[in-house]
Amino acid sequence: MITELPYIPLLTTFTHEDRAAKGLRKRVPGAEPEPTIHYSAVEVVRDNRLVLLSGPSGSGKTTFAKHLCADIERDGKVGPTAVVRNEDGLMRDEEWGDAALQVRYCSAQDNFGMMEIGGELWNSWSSFLAGEGEYRPVLFVIDAVECAGRDNLATIVQVVKETSHLRLLLLSCSEAARHNPLAVDVPRFEIMQLMEVQRRRVVSALTGTDCENVTIGIGEAAKRPVLFTLALQTESRGDDAEMLVDAWLGCAGEAAAWLPKTAFDNYAGATTKVVEQKRVQGQNSLSPICESKLIQQLLAARYLIEQPLDTTITCFNSSPTAWEPIVRSILHRLTTSKNTLQLEKIMSAILAAEDTTHVGALLAASFMRENSLCRDIVKSQLLAVLEGDAFCARRAEAGRMLSHLGDPRDLQALVNIPGGTVTMGSASNTNSLPIHQITIPAFKMGVFPVVNQDYAEFVSASNRPWNIPTMCWDQRFNIPATDVTWHDAVCYCEWLTSEWRKEGKIRFDEVVRLPTEPEWEYAARGMQDTVDDGGGRIFPWGVEWPDMTMQAKDDVERQKQERSQGTKNVSIGREEANYEVTMLNGPVSVGVFPRNVSPFGVYDMAGNVWEWCSTAWGTDMTEPSFRYPWSATDGREAMNLEKGMRRVLRGGCFSSERHKTAATYRGSVEQESHWRGNGFRIVVAPARQ
Repeated sequence: MITELPYIPLLTTFTHEDRAAKGLRKRVPGAEPEPTIHYSAVEVVRDNRLVLLSGPSGSGKTTFAKHLCADIERDGKVGPTAVVRNEDGLMRDEEWGDAALQVRYCSAQDNFGMMEIGGELWNSWSSFLAGEGEYRPVLFVIDAVECAGRDNLATIVQVVKETSHLRLLLLSCSEAARHNPLAVDVPRFEIMQLMEVQRRRVVSALTGTDCENVTIGIGEAAKRPVLFTLALQTESRGDDAEMLVDAWLGCAGEAAAWLPKTAFDNYAGATTKVVEQKRVQGQNSLSPICESKLIQQLLAARYLIEQPLDTTITCFNSSPTAWEPIVRSILHRLTTSKNTLQLEKIMSAILAAEDTTHVGALLAASFMRENSLCRDIVKSQLLAVLEGDAFCARRAEAGRMLSHLGDPRDLQALVNIPGGTVTMGSASNTNSLPIHQITIPAFKMGVFPVVNQDYAEFVSASNRPWNIPTMCWDQRFNIPATDVTWHDAVCYCEWLTSEWRKEGKIRFDEVVRLPTEPEWEYAARGMQDTVDDGGGRIFPWGVEWPDMTMQAKDDVERQKQERSQGTKNVSIGREEANYEVTMLNGPVSVGVFPRNVSPFGVYDMAGNVWEWCSTAWGTDMTEPSFRYPWSATDGREAMNLEKGMRRVLRGGCFSSERHKTAATYRGSVEQESHWRGNGFRIVVAPARQ
């Protein structure tokens, strides 16, 4: 049995492609896609004075933090260390640079430790403002920040921002963030699960087996470091988390009799610290791994699966969000064992729970059978999540589950945009000047951007190349189609024109095409009353973007007040769009942000994906050849322009700064380029003469 696991450097989902010009790529016929290169967790800490790293339970956050702190305490810095960067096994050094640091680590669950860190931060800040003392670079590492009070966390972030020699690393559980996201304005990055090539190399080093012949720890469940450890200890592939726990318990001796019950009791609040006491007393050589939150949840589920059904339902009803991972594990066990009767009973019960967050619907959707009696109920509850006040990660999850079950919305719906004299431009950017008025005829526009399921139909019919990941494809049907060039989008419109004419959806004198730049801006902003200073609606929902940090603080105070009056289920905070700060790090299902809607009823025009317009920009990235005021006769709407011509992109994407999501911001890129953040939506209008 393999008992010791070497430290494995963690990667993030942030890539060199994301950072370098937002990953734009040019399509060369027959060329292979460029390899993805991921930044390591150490590097995003190095490159950001304040940063939040999140990952699911068992993703190695705490181990990473302690390893980082140990390296800094020993050497003042980290590395260099050779790190695997992608599934092809590309190796690059992970370097910290020359900046030497001191480090302070604390878990937000440690009240005394948090008080010490708070005191040190306060002293550093006071001395800095007074110009006193030595400014020693210090990295403060706070683990499990989802357990920290919002006000305390906001204060810590503000102090570090104002004290230039201090740095801050926050670590958060991504599952907790779905229920209660942190309202702190710092860069956020998601920790990647272990790639197969990483695991193969570790097992090869431990066992002497050639990498290609490794069979231990290469299963789907073993992507999480804590489960990879179980796979090593049980010499299993690690395809299934529940099977791994069962195999591990088979090697646990007498502890197997009490570990599942103890895990359940800990969740139910009946007992604590039993595992630690056993180790201290020397009664059992237990692995520290059994203290992992994920392992505790899997063990509790193992216990509950053997108890009466009512016990599970009672636990879930007491706190749906807290018991969700345990019930998920139970549903997985029932699905694997094909116990459909018990499966349907539990799903019916959790769907009937008094749960305004609809956790039950999200759980049931993950295990829904084709002929399940609950299917329509689940769909309706998922739509309620998507269009309601849940936090954006929850709404994004509901969108994926709707895709999986079959999204009932009309994702090709059009909305009528009336003609009129409209205002274009803004004083916020020189490329958006001068502010001017033009007359636009009436047209129809897609309520949503073109989504994967519809673009895939075109690709199938046309055999046009489209390099897009197909992992979890059934959960991506209702996500905007991306990685399409301007030419791809134009070809889709031409194909859809023919299809819709055959089906009678449009008249024979109408065409489907990309929107012109004025059409796009008008559809996003609505009718503006003045051209004096470019005032009026800047974002689809209005003039300003709510300050989420202040909004969260106000909501916390309101929640305290309303709870004191006996009010429950008060929601806290709500994001407007999928952009940089939201840190979803990719496109989400259309309509996930219900307030991101224009006066005409067009959704998702701020963030999520950039959208191609028909309009040309020029060949220089910073200076447009085709400046405002817009003209239909100066060549900018010509379809056949030279290679390398940049076309206008509008709306920003999931990684854009806030100002780039404004309806007045003008972006551009070469018409041959494609990226996972670039999509498009359609317009239906009379054919141009």
